[in-house]
Amino acid sequence: MDDEIVVLWWWWYRRQNKRRKYWVHPILRERFTLGTFETLMGELRSDGSKFFNYFRMTTTTFDDLLGRLSPGIRVRNTSFRECICPEQRLAICLR
Repeated sequence: MDDEIVVLWWWWYRRQNKRRKYWVHPILRERFTLGTFETLMGELRSDGSKFFNYFRMTTTTFDDLLGRLSPGIRVRNTSFRECICPEQRLAICLR
């Protein structure tokens, strides 16, 4: 009986003292600036032919379409997470 109490106390004590090192890991925090979408869109926008092959439209057409659809596909950020930006939503839909 005493052994069970000691084990339960030890288990409870370990569980109570577990602290998080990060709220959001630094790698995940940087994904919005160094992520795949930002990197890919930067490369595609710099080369018009690659952009056209990827989306089957020019950058001006993409920007015009984004301007027209942006109010309808915009979502608010919450305190728990950031939403997907309209540019990314449109890119996902077109791809």
